[in-house]
Amino acid sequence: GNGAGKVRLELMVVRYSNLALVLASAAFGVQFDVASFKPSKAGATTAGVGNGGASERNVTVKMLIALAWRLQEFQISGGPGWVGSDRFDIVAKAEDRNADPDQLRLMLQSLLADRFQLKFHRETKESPVYALVVGKDGLKMKLSEDQTSPEVNGPSPRGAGPNHGAIRIGAGSLIGNAVTMPLFTRFLSQKLDRAIVDRTNLT
Repeated sequence: GNGAGKVRLELMVVRYSNLALVLASAAFGVQFDVASFKPSKAGATTAGVGNGGASERNVTVKMLIALAWRLQEFQISGGPGWVGSDRFDIVAKAEDRNADPDQLRLMLQSLLADRFQLKFHRETKESPVYALVVGKDGLKMKLSEDQTSPEVNGPSPRGAGPNHGAIRIGAGSLIGNAVTMPLFTRFLSQKLDRAIVDRTNLT
């Protein structure tokens, strides 16, 4: 929603799913038709899947794993140190240019397993997390006037606010436009590098 709000974070301990890595051979099914995977020469970091492919710049393998498995980086453990330090540029295209994001993520999983001989398994760990709760003085956030489903399609025009359903962070500011609580929670989790549980009961 828009406007000032009274929500706060509380520290708690829960168990959550964790993806552990080891160097080993791993076999996955669906594959990209073509893929280029090169060491990065620095620059801005971009990552995403869509339009029948994957295009990442100046990213680590850990960032790619998080993208491919829909995880936060703190949920990934194990593997050699370079997994979180060495950076790469990737351009990959699917044979089916209409492949949806879920299919593209599976292809990215295959690419990572093939290029780096990584094997993955899931485990559950107990770890401190934050709980997002309404402040003691009650909620002061306002519902957005536009309650249609958020659709974020590319960057907003220069000088405009964030797209409908998006968040923008700047120097001393955070602006949300019709942002859902799940998106806001994920956004905070990425910035704090720790799991956050939404306990606000807001929809």
